[in-house]
Amino acid sequence: QRNKEVKVLRAALSGRYDSAIDKTDEFPDASHADLMRLSHLQSQRVGLMEQVSMDQREARVSGVLNLATTPMTRHDVGAQGFGPKFVVEGHTDEYEVHVDCQQNEDVHIRQCHGLGGKRVPISVTGLARSIYIERSNNLDITVDACAFSSNISRCSGIKLLVGGECPSLLLRNVHGMELTIGLLG
Repeated sequence: QRNKEVKVLRAALSGRYDSAIDKTDEFPDASHADLMRLSHLQSQRVGLMEQVSMDQREARVSGVLNLATTPMTRHDVGAQGFGPKFVVEGHTDEYEVHVDCQQNEDVHIRQCHGLGGKRVPISVTGLARSIYIERSNNLDITVDACAFSSNISRCSGIKLLVGGECPSLLLRNVHGMELTIGLLG
């Protein structure tokens, strides 16, 4: 039984089985549960590899290898086919961080953590093209409007107030989220 589990795990990690037929040919004595476990492990592997690839691409694009070592808010003009964006990272205090979107920029908020029961207020004014919030907790975020999409990943204790439009919102590994969509005025 242990050898069978090791073989299924190695097969899942290799990523060489593309269909159920491939799996049944390789594992003729495998039960349906074993094949389902193999499929599940493969899908986890694909998801993790996509996340690693996205993180590496983001590090290359932003030019930051050691993310959030010091609090910063910066505006990148965009290079290599990427549009302008604001990057807010490493903030841990309760002073308001203000982002003024005037050119339909992307806004990336990452690794901001409210400490000691305090929350980090972040205000995004103007029309943001998209908003990405990742690896952060205890944030109060106010957004005037978002043109395309918002993505919140690996966060907890987020309060998000969208005053205008936000066509789509993707939440992944988010805990304790409070979302308000309405008109600011």
